[in-house]
Amino acid sequence: FKCESLGLTCVGKDVTRVKLGGQAEALGVEVGWKIDMVDGKFVTPQSVIPAIRAAITSKKQPPSSSSSSAKNTNDQKNNLAQNTPPTFVIKFLRTVHVPISPTVIRSTPSWPSVEGGTSRE
Repeated sequence: FKCESLGLTCVGKDVTRVKLGGQAEALGVEVGWKIDMVDGKFVTPQSVIPAIRAAITSKKQPPSSSSSSAKNTNDQKNNLAQNTPPTFVIKFLRTVHVPISPTVIRSTPSWPSVEGGTSRE
């Protein structure tokens, strides 16, 4: 995700809304998915929003330079960073609905018949 509006709403870890035309929709996120990790760290229902805010805040802060050679390197990185918006990763768990087929229940067990004199003991 880019460090801007995500285009999703969540309650705890559950995605409850995906905004049309938003980042989440463009990335294929669906309602019902669960947020599992933010920037490589597992989240709880209570820590999802603070973790996303922390990821966005940490990515938007410009790096500090301590020397002139480091400053030149940082200037080059900053120029590249201006062309590429900062990003972070959200890992989702998606819900898969599997249709359940009806089960046949028999009242008495059905054992295969054995012929030839062998018995089951």
